[in-house]
Amino acid sequence: MCCLVIGSTGSYYAFFSCLFIGVASIARLFEDRSYRAAIGGLALTLVIMGVVVAGAIPNIMYQRAHGPNVEVANRQASESEIYGLKITHLLLPGAGHRFPPLAEVGRAYTETSPPLQTENTMATLGLIGGFGFLLLLVLLIVRGRATPPPILWRLAVFNLVAVLFATIGGFASIFALAVPTIATFYLGLLPARVIELAIESIATIL
Repeated sequence: MCCLVIGSTGSYYAFFSCLFIGVASIARLFEDRSYRAAIGGLALTLVIMGVVVAGAIPNIMYQRAHGPNVEVANRQASESEIYGLKITHLLLPGAGHRFPPLAEVGRAYTETSPPLQTENTMATLGLIGGFGFLLLLVLLIVRGRATPPPILWRLAVFNLVAVLFATIGGFASIFALAVPTIATFYLGLLPARVIELAIESIATIL
């Protein structure tokens, strides 16, 4: 049922759900040395993709009959760089922060005229979110010396994949060359949403 709902919401949530379901399946494959999780993840992905395609049939039929809509934005692969995620924005406070000292920190960065200042400037996680983001990265480093709870380890993997994919110059840029229509979706891939999708994916796989 969850797959049907995800697929019916459009390509945005469907794409990222399939991405994280795939990551969860691969992680379970390495943990359990069993193909069961991989097969289950593949089945869920196929269901989501099937619902997306079914929902797009009316649009496809219309375009075949009347041609594409030339009035809508023509997305380019380069937009994945322009609107991509910046880790700096995740951790630094925004220039409009209500606490003046923190707002000054944000303005100090903005005044250096950094490149690619777009809607990604609104990606600030805040103190607690930023701490959680860094904690998940640290867990990947110290796992060999300590054993974190399985849920934290899995969230750490999701967090790393999300950053590598969404950040400017990341794997999203490569993917956008093949699928440019999804090129501007990566900014929405913020760790808060990553955690939500991670929990949903893990719960589905388990």
